[in-house]
Amino acid sequence: MFIILKDKKEIEINENIWKNYSSLIKNLINDYNKINEKLIVEEFEYVTVLYVDKILNYKYNNKEKFSKVPKPMKENFIFDDYVSKYDANFFKYFDYEYNSNADYDLLQFIKCTNFFDINELFELSCAKMAELCREISAEKFKTFFLTNK
Repeated sequence: MFIILKDKKEIEINENIWKNYSSLIKNLINDYNKINEKLIVEEFEYVTVLYVDKILNYKYNNKEKFSKVPKPMKENFIFDDYVSKYDANFFKYFDYEYNSNADYDLLQFIKCTNFFDINELFELSCAKMAELCREISAEKFKTFFLTNK
């Protein structure tokens, strides 16, 4: 199966891995037998090579189970305290000290994991966003979330 992205790039995905990882891909394969089809997602600006590659890298390199974050999260929640070392290192890309666009990139990544219906990675990403939101000013928070719908 191929995914055609907004920038017209095609990414070939391994159905055997993705059908156990993404509910969207699983349903396309099981319900519609779309194994040799192309999934065209070019109208979704957040489904880009960067974020799909990040999802693929996470899946191919993570040998552990998904980390579980507590619900509800505690007021002083620190992401790295609740996740595996692999998850903590993976999500460092979305820290301000490593990435000045951490909030934007993480929001796009969250949208991409939601699109592919990867619940565990979506939940981890949302927990990371909750931690990031504590680090930004109220003004930046308003500006960011009102302009990035």
